[in-house]
Amino acid sequence: MQGWRGAGIAALALALALTAAAGAQAGGRDAGRPPAAGSGPGTTPATEQDVTAAAERLVERLYREHLDAVGGEGVSPLHPGRAGDFFIAPIAEAIARDGLQADPLFDAQDTDITELAIALDAEQPMLRGMITVNADFRNFGEPRRAVLRLRLRDGEPRIIRIEHPDWHFE
Repeated sequence: MQGWRGAGIAALALALALTAAAGAQAGGRDAGRPPAAGSGPGTTPATEQDVTAAAERLVERLYREHLDAVGGEGVSPLHPGRAGDFFIAPIAEAIARDGLQADPLFDAQDTDITELAIALDAEQPMLRGMITVNADFRNFGEPRRAVLRLRLRDGEPRIIRIEHPDWHFE
């Protein structure tokens, strides 16, 4: 049971050590000390909890901004110009190249979304660097779940896959 958690923590510890070593080579008053979590653009979250919290916030923002856009406010995160802020590059490129035939967030062409709840997977929020966030909601009154899988890319969580009962988006 502890193996996956230990591997994730070990990977984060290694990333912090490499960051500290790079800082020590560069010199400065904070040389050898890892940056604080969220201490600037492009910094890597410091702990597993920071990583999973950042992933959960990204998914919350994705769904909130998409629902706003569906309601006529703003541009959807599924727009080709914005997809790179949420998805890994190959998915963002596919959205720009191929467009979308259905809404990959809600597994539907038409939506009437209520009771949206975004949360880290309670049983396994992170396994070997992959973060799992669940989006539970009702569409036209029917309960649904989308499972979003994320990984860190350039120090930030990005969506690598969205799973629905009968298909996945990647």
